[in-house]
Amino acid sequence: MRDDLEDIVDQFLAGSEGRKRAEARPHRRVLSLWTKVFVMAVVLVTLASTVLAAVVLFNQSPTYTSAAIMTSGCTAPTGTASGSLITFACGAFAAIYVTSSATGFVTYSAFTQPTNVTAVYAIDAAAALSTSCAASSGPGTWAILLAFTGGQITIGTSTGRLQPGHAYNYCADYGSAPPSFSFTISWSQG
Repeated sequence: MRDDLEDIVDQFLAGSEGRKRAEARPHRRVLSLWTKVFVMAVVLVTLASTVLAAVVLFNQSPTYTSAAIMTSGCTAPTGTASGSLITFACGAFAAIYVTSSATGFVTYSAFTQPTNVTAVYAIDAAAALSTSCAASSGPGTWAILLAFTGGQITIGTSTGRLQPGHAYNYCADYGSAPPSFSFTISWSQG
């Protein structure tokens, strides 16, 4: 390949003078040698950069975030005791809202079990409160047990699922009334 490149460079440099005239002048031969080296270097650099540039054309990182399937009524729902349960709402608003077009599932984080609290539920804001969170219900409403270890809840219209277009509050069952407590729970959509 080197010989081929030299022949091409020689032909290029010889131009209209012809090869014999270039050989007749020794100083031109030295100049011609340096010119050959320069031209070959330029050709090699051009070839190398073309090969390297052809490897990666561009990089992209497309992202997509779907619309939220759940929203929060507030950041710190307040508890109200009633019998042997405490419900947590955002004043006149529910703690959680599930959008009417919601599908799929949501995941909630593990949270610390408060002292004397036996269970925590998400209950439909339209449910009639009973003697326990689990028994609180109404037409088309039910309580959903939230495991202290965290978990996943499907969005749907059957028992045990968060229903599209419904609002929910937290409900805690307790054995003996705790003086005060709080817990933190994080929600994400899948």
